[in-house]
Amino acid sequence: MSAGALLEVKDLGPIKSAEIELRRIVVLLGRNNVGKSYLASVIYALGRSFSQKAVLQLLMKLALRISGGGSGVSAFAGDVVETIVKSYEEVVKEEVLRVFTPLDAAVRWGSNNFLIRLDSEPVKVLIRGTREDVEVDIKFSSDIEREILQGCESIKKIIEAVGTEEGDTETAARTVTSLILSMGNLEQILQKISERFTFKDPIYLLAERAGLFRAYRPLLTSYIKASLPELLSLPRSFKQLIEEISRESFHISRITADMLTELLMEPEMPSKQVGIDEVRDLEQVLEGTVEVTRDLRLIYKREGISLPLDKASSLIAELAPLYLALRKITPGRSLIMEEPEAHVHPKAQVLLAKLFAKVARRNISILITTHSMIFPTVFAHLCSLGKIPDEKLKELGLSREYELRPEDLAIYWMRWDGDGSVTEQVKVTPPSIEKLPEMDEVAEDLYGEEARLITLSHLSSGAGSS
Repeated sequence: MSAGALLEVKDLGPIKSAEIELRRIVVLLGRNNVGKSYLASVIYALGRSFSQKAVLQLLMKLALRISGGGSGVSAFAGDVVETIVKSYEEVVKEEVLRVFTPLDAAVRWGSNNFLIRLDSEPVKVLIRGTREDVEVDIKFSSDIEREILQGCESIKKIIEAVGTEEGDTETAARTVTSLILSMGNLEQILQKISERFTFKDPIYLLAERAGLFRAYRPLLTSYIKASLPELLSLPRSFKQLIEEISRESFHISRITADMLTELLMEPEMPSKQVGIDEVRDLEQVLEGTVEVTRDLRLIYKREGISLPLDKASSLIAELAPLYLALRKITPGRSLIMEEPEAHVHPKAQVLLAKLFAKVARRNISILITTHSMIFPTVFAHLCSLGKIPDEKLKELGLSREYELRPEDLAIYWMRWDGDGSVTEQVKVTPPSIEKLPEMDEVAEDLYGEEARLITLSHLSSGAGSS
């Protein structure tokens, strides 16, 4: 695997300075309020900007421009690189604003602006944000610019050829079939732009997911009412259902809305999803399944018993969103999950870490924020499997389906440094992981306290007996 994209963030939320490499699995460790979620949200916004959906929207804009007819084709070919750059800049700005509005809360205390820099050759993205607005500057490598221009020349030739046959190039430029045929090559080129950025089209599972999914019906209503102009194409029966769910209204974040919409409303794609093995692995942890009914109710099923999600255990509520995500996600996408250890027994955390490794091997990038050393420790163990014979793996209850490479894993410790947080990469030497002072101090302090309590207890006993 080639080196991942490099991400730099400065003065965003509590983050003073963060630099990370986006590998197949990224782990963000640290205490509360150091900016783990802010960093994950940056990756989420960028991931949506370079998704397949974003590429298709860009192609549609370009097709509409070409179909203007007359000099539309020649003008398009003349400044296509600038057109594509500006379109991408608009998409990135829109995604950053929808995630970090209000911007006043996004700028670190004591600073006037924030900076986000992504180096994902062949594209570089620079985002500068103030308390009022965001500016985006995108640059392509010369090789990609050359490929785009060559792609545009092929578009011109296809349209001109069709126009010759039909006797009118302008009519050909407006012909849907000719546009679809001509844009295919350009689509492949645009996909190359984000080749190294592996966190495309992410599903984000928030730390508060359990509470959200237990109270999602009024929340979903609020989102749909607020988004009604873009949802006017919904079937009449669905609109009536939403109206019946609840009349209460709440303000919810865009990431929350995205999570609820994707996991509850968008259809599954059985032919393309990650795979039934991973879903079954999670069913072993849940000891059951989770289903979404036609009226958008979440039901937990186990051994013939059905329970509403709000009547199930906290573990079920925490992992139900992950279960639904695994039934939706497809290779080439990514998964961001905050605090997967919440309400999960340590033994089940080990199983979850192994599950994440299996999912990552299916070309799905994983980012987790955590306070638990179990996940990074298990990942480090799995990075050593390549050196162990198959028969020995079986003795350990493992197999090649869990195997990770050291270059697949990046672990970062986010620590407080005076007036903001900074990142430090945690050294991994499979199967070991570098000890982290803040994490080790807790165990050492408890051990010291225990030893002192035992000593004082003996002293008190001795004094009492005399």
